[in-house]
Amino acid sequence: CNVFFFNDTATTEIYTILITLSLHDARPIYDHTAYEKDARDITAELQYKGADVADAGSWGMYAGYRQIETFASIAPTYDDIIGAGYKGAVVGASYVPAENILATIEYFDGEETVSGQDASKFFANVDFFF
Repeated sequence: CNVFFFNDTATTEIYTILITLSLHDARPIYDHTAYEKDARDITAELQYKGADVADAGSWGMYAGYRQIETFASIAPTYDDIIGAGYKGAVVGASYVPAENILATIEYFDGEETVSGQDASKFFANVDFFF
């Protein structure tokens, strides 16, 4: 459990960065067709109920499909998928054993999008809310 405290006043200054490009900087440096194919992101999810950290005993579950191609995201924030470059089915459940404690379990079963190699991931997490 990490807890961070910040005590700083906000600045009223506006910072501007000026970048000048010449015409030769506008040339394509990648194959558009390959990039567009590898930049797709598909996600579909069906949820049932929902865990509420303020309500001990509450729970929720979901099932879905994710396809995050190589260039679709630098670092996907889904815990249930391995990362960019994978596609497959996901299932997960959350349970609140006590107020402000959330237990989550998730499973991914799919494949790597380029090589087609099978991939799976099991993920469990306990979050404490203060």
